[in-house]
Amino acid sequence: MARVASANQVPLLVDENGSPFSYNLVDPIPEWLHKIDLGVGGRIEMPSEITNPETRDRYCIESLIEEAITSGQLEGASTTRRVAK
Repeated sequence: MARVASANQVPLLVDENGSPFSYNLVDPIPEWLHKIDLGVGGRIEMPSEITNPETRDRYCIESLIEEAITSGQLEGASTTRRVAK
């Protein structure tokens, strides 16, 4: 009864009977998801590869590739990092 009362409804998403989809946020799941988001977001410090003009372009390209691979894996892509690269 408590879960039904605290459920969040998604009015644009309905089942075959027209009933809206609903969900509950159960502690500590939102906190865990926040920690995961922070952990996969990248670095705050600036590595020496980016400050060196000779290696900067290569570093930027590799960073973009890694970001794309990680994003794809988070969205459920079924490939290995090696194959994706």
